[in-house]
Amino acid sequence: MAIAPVDVTIRPAVLGVRSQPPVIRVTRTEPAVAAERREGQVRWDRSDYLDAVNARPSAALGRALRDQARADALRAIAQVAHEGDTLGRVEQGNMIGTVARGKLPQDERELTLAAVPPPVRTTVDPGGLDLSVRPGELRIEALLAPVAIDVQRHIVTVDTEVPSQVSVHA
Repeated sequence: MAIAPVDVTIRPAVLGVRSQPPVIRVTRTEPAVAAERREGQVRWDRSDYLDAVNARPSAALGRALRDQARADALRAIAQVAHEGDTLGRVEQGNMIGTVARGKLPQDERELTLAAVPPPVRTTVDPGGLDLSVRPGELRIEALLAPVAIDVQRHIVTVDTEVPSQVSVHA
């Protein structure tokens, strides 16, 4: 028995993978720092002290002296008028002695000294530094492309001289 020659052709399976690298987007916002500086301040309230030592600003002192001078002038005019009326009644007796006695001090004078004036009130604001911080942001996005896979199957072809053909596909 003769064996017929056999021709076997094998085409191996082919697996093809196609991919594209991902697209990467990076977005970044810068951090921000805002600083605001407040100056320190010192304030003195001297009003209690100035009242205690009877010290006044020049404008207020000028007004007070003007008012006192006006009042003293009116009192002096009233006193001269009263003395004139008293001297006009000369025939009633010793009016000159009455006018002289009226000019003598009638009561004792009292003087009060404050030993220690009240302190000057001091207010201190040390100032400061106000900081406002906004952190930055880093954002990364990756866009992946689909992976394409191509498959060609494994084929075995057997050819004989006899008119028949066997194909095996796996």
